[in-house]
Amino acid sequence: ERALGYSDYHARDDMTVLVANVEENKNTGEKKMYKDTLQKVKRFMTETGMLQNCSEIILGVSGGPDSMTMLHILNELRDEFGYRLRVVHVNHGIRGKEALRDQQMVEKICSEWKIPCAVYNYDVPALALSWKMGTEEAGRKVRRIAFEKEKENAVAIPEQVRVALAHNQNDMAETMLITWPGEPGSGASAR
Repeated sequence: ERALGYSDYHARDDMTVLVANVEENKNTGEKKMYKDTLQKVKRFMTETGMLQNCSEIILGVSGGPDSMTMLHILNELRDEFGYRLRVVHVNHGIRGKEALRDQQMVEKICSEWKIPCAVYNYDVPALALSWKMGTEEAGRKVRRIAFEKEKENAVAIPEQVRVALAHNQNDMAETMLITWPGEPGSGASAR
């Protein structure tokens, strides 16, 4: 049970292990899959121009497989594309020890990779009651607050800062919010 070389983190699914151990499992097809994915990301970033005039990327990293994959890939590409990374981790106060384990893993990796990491702790269930909304909506709201705070702390000028959130096609609510007309990306969650 190793994810990114840390035995104290228990992978939640095979994707975390696949991404994390890609360099250790040279006798399998995983390294080729990782290299192919890396090339697709590079090509997409180049073709879309998404990093034009970008000097800093703020990543939403929960410790789940989607966001850990994003962190790993963007860290690997940062010298080539010339951007700085900053990580935001939000602990929603819902999953107890499991959430704390995720938080500690994200902090440890960021420390080892020399990436600034800001952790925001919220009692989302209490906030949801106070704000008279569901916990998912309150969770999106606190993540949005955390990202706005981190954008204020960015080293780059605001026009050169990007926010990167990892999500997959099964995240329907986030997909709708990311593509919602008028306010793209508002409320999308990091995974």
